[in-house]
Amino acid sequence: MNNDYVMIRKYFVLLLLFFSAIHFVHGQNLNKKISVQSISSVGLLNGAKGSALALQTMIGAAYRHSFVGLGAGLDYYYYRSVPLFIDVRQEFGKDSRSIFLYGDIGYNYDWVAKGKTDQPLYTPDARFTGGLYYEGGIGYKFGFNKSDALLISAGYTIKKLKSEVGSGVCPFIGPCYEAIQTYRYNLSRLVIKAGWRF
Repeated sequence: MNNDYVMIRKYFVLLLLFFSAIHFVHGQNLNKKISVQSISSVGLLNGAKGSALALQTMIGAAYRHSFVGLGAGLDYYYYRSVPLFIDVRQEFGKDSRSIFLYGDIGYNYDWVAKGKTDQPLYTPDARFTGGLYYEGGIGYKFGFNKSDALLISAGYTIKKLKSEVGSGVCPFIGPCYEAIQTYRYNLSRLVIKAGWRF
């Protein structure tokens, strides 16, 4: 079984346990000031490799003007990937409309289509692995009631990927072997997002 597939399964199990624990605490009414919130957003990524779409969803615990949660997304910039991350955000102001800062850090899993690579000589055999994912930015919240709000934000994000491509080398004397070339991608982008918190 693919190691990346096993890791993704483990992360989704951890996410499920985290969500279950939050709902349990919320259901027990242990603290009226802690609430469970979910944020779903769509974003436009723009960098040196062009523009692309990003989708994200998060669930977590909010206390006063702070939020901590776990999230997952689909990132279509250059090479498709699935970031899993921790999201932390802080609002400034007590009104229904306020400025907030946010930061994400996590792991970016590759989900590259078979044979897709920018290395023209070795297109069929590229093997991708994921890497770090992080994002930070500033936004504005338009609150409609105690929980529902429209979120508009702008930030900077980086996702890392690595690909290994092999080519057969057959010297005049000796056995043939596979030469591996490694390509590392540090894909930095600007991001503008619109989301809904509920």
